[in-house]
Amino acid sequence: MNYEMLKTFFVVLLAICGSIVTITSAISGIAKIREMLGKSKKDNMKSMEKAIEIHNKDITDIKIDINQLKRDVKENKDMTILICKGVKCLMDNSITGNGIDNLKKTRQELDEYLIEKK
Repeated sequence: MNYEMLKTFFVVLLAICGSIVTITSAISGIAKIREMLGKSKKDNMKSMEKAIEIHNKDITDIKIDINQLKRDVKENKDMTILICKGVKCLMDNSITGNGIDNLKKTRQELDEYLIEKK
């Protein structure tokens, strides 16, 4: 073996080692990128699940509020009907002079409604 062959051998050996190091670094870099992307997907899924949970709670709260509003509207409607009956009885009494029985009946209905609501 002469000097030129030995030199060529070491150059080829260094080139092979350099190639191995380069390929290993590239594979390591790709693995790190994949790991970061995998974590990013997991984080996105967790944040989306949390957002969905918050939205579901908000929807439930809104449904509860809507049901309460429906009950309030019905109560206001019932009270308005009783007030209208009372005003009509008062008008009948003022116009005709009799209608005491209607006033007593309406007063009883109003009392029952108010007692029921307490």
